[in-house]
Amino acid sequence: MSKHTLRIYAAGGCATNLAKPFVGLESSDIYADIDPVFVDTSMSNIEGPITEEMCYILPDVDGSGKVRRENHQRISDSIKDIVSIHPPGDFNIVMFSAAGGSGSVAGPLIARHLLEIEAPLICIVVGSTDSAITCTNTLNTLKSLDSISQAAELPITLFYEENGAGVKRSEIDKRVKGAIGSISALVSGNNRELDTKDISTWVYYNRASKVEPQLSQLSILRDNTAVEGLNEPISIASLLADPDTEMPEAAPDYQCIGYHRDQSGEVPDMHLVISVNGIERIYEGIAKAHGTYEKSTSKRSLDRKTFVGGGDQVTKDGMVL
Repeated sequence: MSKHTLRIYAAGGCATNLAKPFVGLESSDIYADIDPVFVDTSMSNIEGPITEEMCYILPDVDGSGKVRRENHQRISDSIKDIVSIHPPGDFNIVMFSAAGGSGSVAGPLIARHLLEIEAPLICIVVGSTDSAITCTNTLNTLKSLDSISQAAELPITLFYEENGAGVKRSEIDKRVKGAIGSISALVSGNNRELDTKDISTWVYYNRASKVEPQLSQLSILRDNTAVEGLNEPISIASLLADPDTEMPEAAPDYQCIGYHRDQSGEVPDMHLVISVNGIERIYEGIAKAHGTYEKSTSKRSLDRKTFVGGGDQVTKDGMVL
């Protein structure tokens, strides 16, 4: 196999910060060549080493302020242009926050376009339960992805992380960067016994499974016990050093195995597992947090409080003198 390119579509500020360390990496025999593009409605997160050629910034807008409907139509109208200027790679990651206003719209719409041409992709999504609006946005982003998957009759698989109480941002950053590294090793094009079609079928598991294509979860695991502990894995891609390595007894519908050429020990054995049960638990957890915020809102007075009385004299320019 020839060396492959991993395209990262980093949509919105959160994804820009996560993808920035992958700009300008030297080519490696054990990883795909990573080619990030940064899509946003604002220049506020764009700085070195990101160059203008790597970016698609929507003109005449300056952010979405966490309001997803604010720039929805403009973003939607720009998707074909984005993917035309920055075409898909041999494999693709669409990365975005589910909690903001720009990435949570652009990310799913880019994924939708890639599904239309059945380009292989994984979505890396960061949700949030930090506030009522981020909770609502995360729920609606997951619903959007579900709707897109259903309409296309193809699976969308998420590597999902979540900001919330007791979770350090640096820890989420570390896990996301680790996931990108693992995916890059898997799709490098230099692994023995693992070809492009194997990877494509792993992602589009409906080609080899009777499970209905749907919103799915990617788990990246290092040992057999962890894999065997997952409920009903559908599709597994394994990357190993030694063909004699014992495989987990997981009984997936589809499995492909590759053997990397790393002699340094940098690439560990790994199993990239796609399943569907975890998504339901994720959604239920966010919905529970959302319910808590709604209860708090219902107890709060929504009426305007005023200190200006009927006996006060108010000037035309709003002053009480």
